[in-house]
Amino acid sequence: MYWWPLERKQPNKIERWLDATSIDAETGIFIYSKQDEFGFKLTLSFSVYENTCSLSLSHDKYRGTVYEVNLRDVTKMTKHEDELLLETRQTQPVRMRFKPHFSLRYDVI
Repeated sequence: MYWWPLERKQPNKIERWLDATSIDAETGIFIYSKQDEFGFKLTLSFSVYENTCSLSLSHDKYRGTVYEVNLRDVTKMTKHEDELLLETRQTQPVRMRFKPHFSLRYDVI
């Protein structure tokens, strides 16, 4: 099941918030990231064919990751107003906001 459009004719909605770091449409692996003025970096990577998504938050003054969540069985990714929604079978929709700062909200079922 394709839950992310592989067609590149129009700019992806996600690219309005995040910068494309690595796109390999042939293998279905996409990596996007964004760094804010406070040194926090949000990285979103996903595999279309495995239906997985990883979100991580790091800071340029610390080694490693401050926070990370790995999602399986991702069924849909949509933009709703100023949020990016990731829908899975295990959780309520994961809500990502980018303004005024990075925020992530999800509840495990």
